Amino acid sequence: VYGANWQSSATATGQFSVHSGGTGSGGTGATAALAGTQYIYTEVSGGASANIFELEMVAGVLPVAPGSVFYGAHLNGTSTGIGELLEEDPANPGTWTVIDTVTGPTGANWTQRSPALIHGGGSVRLMFRYSGATGWSGDFCVDRVAIGL
Repeated sequence: VYGANWQSSATATGQFSVHSGGTGSGGTGATAALAGTQYIYTEVSGGASANIFELEMVAGVLPVAPGSVFYGAHLNGTSTGIGELLEEDPANPGTWTVIDTVTGPTGANWTQRSPALIHGGGSVRLMFRYSGATGWSGDFCVDRVAIGL
């Protein structure tokens, strides 16, 4: 789900990374994937908390009927920011609407999310954004992204 289907946005100042196991700093992120062995996450240690992390689907969009996005989110630590899932308006490329917001901390466990798509019935592009972390303790993790009815 991650590999070639996703890329860092042109406006991002930080990178999402594919990871397995725990994040680099204790008590700041997932200790394991929600499913399988890998997940994506933002590392905000080492001064990276000021970054804006954006990960968007590449141009090859998915045709879907109206439905929802299903994913797991993990936001833990003492200086968490805001995780968002955005959907691009297919009639106005480059125009993104927030369809889900994750604020934290959400605790040591993954939370299952299922926001409704706004522009279903055609093609869809999604973007995860994380911003506003105020220190090294607040990694944002995402796993098991799926689109369905």
